[in-house]
Amino acid sequence: MATILIVEDCVIIQMSYASDLKEHTVLKALSIDSAQTLFEKFRETIDIIVFDGYIGNSGSKHTTIKLASKIREVGFKGPMIAASSDVDMRYALAKQGGCSHSIRESKDEIPEIIQLILSQKDLPPPF
Repeated sequence: MATILIVEDCVIIQMSYASDLKEHTVLKALSIDSAQTLFEKFRETIDIIVFDGYIGNSGSKHTTIKLASKIREVGFKGPMIAASSDVDMRYALAKQGGCSHSIRESKDEIPEIIQLILSQKDLPPPF
């Protein structure tokens, strides 16, 4: 069983991931602040982190690039998945934020990517 931190501001997507990954512990962060808090609290047990590219309502969207980069800087070595529906944001999360994996087309790929990572199957590079 793995512990997975999902940084995603859509509750429906969060619920879908949690349902698909029910054999794992899923930590759900709907904001950058909650993601930072959960990471700090569970840092030693988190195995995988999934990042949406933009967090917040349409009036004040914030990217998760700085958060992903900060998490790498403090020494997190585990897989990080760029799960933005914006391809340019996925690329930025990989190059600037340190994400090691990425969805190809759809957020629906996340549970499968996580299972492949956990089974240690080879995955293509994010880009």
